[in-house]
Parts: sequence; structure tokens; C-alpha cells
Amino acid sequence: MDYLKNCIFVDESVFDINKRRSRGWSKRGTQAVVKTPSARGVTHTVIGAISAIGVVNLNMRESRNVKRKKVVGATKRKTPQDRLSVPKGTKDGHYLHFLNDTMDIMDGFPEMRGYFIVMDNAPIHIPKVIDPMIINRGYTPVYLPPYSPELNPIERS
Repeated sequence: MDYLKNCIFVDESVFDINKRRSRGWSKRGTQAVVKTPSARGVTHTVIGAISAIGVVNLNMRESRNVKRKKVVGATKRKTPQDRLSVPKGTKDGHYLHFLNDTMDIMDGFPEMRGYFIVMDNAPIHIPKVIDPMIINRGYTPVYLPPYSPELNPIERS
């Protein structure tokens, strides 16, 4: 396995424009207080695949599914205003679809035959489902050790 010659690096990233900060700065001895409105926000997930040659595949998905989230300052008596709909994250089905699309692109380039597909060990990367799918297409799945983003070049892209 040579990172520069026969590897594809895959990763996903989530962007939420309404994400609230959990930390802040203030003068020494005073508490940092920031008022933020509760609002519905759409989460965008970007999944990408790169190689040493360049970008192989890129997909952006706007979450349509929503889950309910408690609003800060809600009353003990539950009312519809006390809960907020927020998007759910990426599911394994989206990831599998992206991998299939990426391998379809790779199939168009004979020099990519037998490449290693390098991924982190996120929960949506289910080896018992993903491994056979990748191997049957003629590629090799590789999972990075936990907490090692420095080993995946797409983390710096």
C-alpha cells in the first residue's frame, strides 16, 4: 500500500450553521454569557473521496430527516413550543450509496483497479456490510486506527 500510488481516502464532514458554541471568552473573573436564539437549522453533510491525483468524488447532502430537540428554557409542562425539529445526521445507507458511486467512477479508470479505500472507523462505516461490497468490486478496504486523523489526507483538504 502506497499512499501516493494506490489509495483513495474517504471521509465525511457535517456543517450546521445554527450550531451553538459551548465555549467562549470573557474577562478574567467574569462569566462568559452569550444569548443565542433557538432556531431550526439545516445540516449539510459533505462526503468526499480523494487520491494523490485529485478529487475522485464529492457529494453534499442536505438533511431532510428531522429529530426533536429540547429548547433551552422550556417549561416543565411539555408544549409543542418546547421542542425543536433538527436534522438527523448521515446514515449508513447514504455512505454505502456514496461508496458505490465512487467505485463506479474508479471502475472507469483501469489504473485504479485494486486500489485501497482508506476510511476512518466512524460508526457508519460498518465493516461486515462495507467490506464485502468493496472486495467484490476489486478494491481493498482499510480502516484507520481510532483518533488518527493525521493519517487521512482528506482531513487536511
